[in-house]
Amino acid sequence: MSETLYQERYINLEGSWNLGLGKKEEAVMNQRVQLPGSLDEQGKDIEGVEKSKPGETMYLTPEYHYEGYAVYERDFEIDYQEGETVLFSMERTRAAKVWVNHRFVGQDDRLTAPQIFDITQTVKQGTTE
Repeated sequence: MSETLYQERYINLEGSWNLGLGKKEEAVMNQRVQLPGSLDEQGKDIEGVEKSKPGETMYLTPEYHYEGYAVYERDFEIDYQEGETVLFSMERTRAAKVWVNHRFVGQDDRLTAPQIFDITQTVKQGTTE
């Protein structure tokens, strides 16, 4: 007899996200981006910084340059049962800090492995921020 210890369910959060450039407490959430994707791919940079000129860039040289903090926000719907663990996973990202429903969940500095956060204590049935 085989016993299922847990059931995996996924909510795909790719799509349109709000974006603010700068630290969390300073960022103005006045832009939209598509995730997954990079700021360079979507033409986001610091105003006034000269963009790379054609012929100056190599294959891995970004056309747009932004170094600093970026804040991403999105609401999502979640339906889970009492006693279930809810995890949030990000891949191919830089060092990250995660807040859910305005509560700090954790941070992770890994660049080469998925960043996984237990958000069970901060999610709520229905819409979560």
